[in-house]
Amino acid sequence: MRFVHYCSRYFPVTIIFLFALIIRLQHLDYSFEWDEIYSAVVSSAPYRSLFLGTRYDSGNPPLYFIVLKLWKTIVGESEVRLRLLSITFFAASFWAIYVQTNKKLDNLSRYIL
Repeated sequence: MRFVHYCSRYFPVTIIFLFALIIRLQHLDYSFEWDEIYSAVVSSAPYRSLFLGTRYDSGNPPLYFIVLKLWKTIVGESEVRLRLLSITFFAASFWAIYVQTNKKLDNLSRYIL
């Protein structure tokens, strides 16, 4: 019975998530755009340069470039592998937004009903 409740509650969001993930993964192997080239080049710099150099670039905080640099050392530097970091962020943020929205709506429904 608990499994049925779990499936009925999470099945729709799981389908939406899988559909969005399939759309993101479809064209993963196309050539880099200018912003992706910029990220790949900047993340190749030493860590000191990442901290000091990006402080003058207010639109691009250094945390993303540091994470991308770590990602490149672990996974590799191909175009597809670099894009997987963004897909990982997408998956984590999708789930976090779902959980927070679900909590807020549950709290709201208690006040309304």
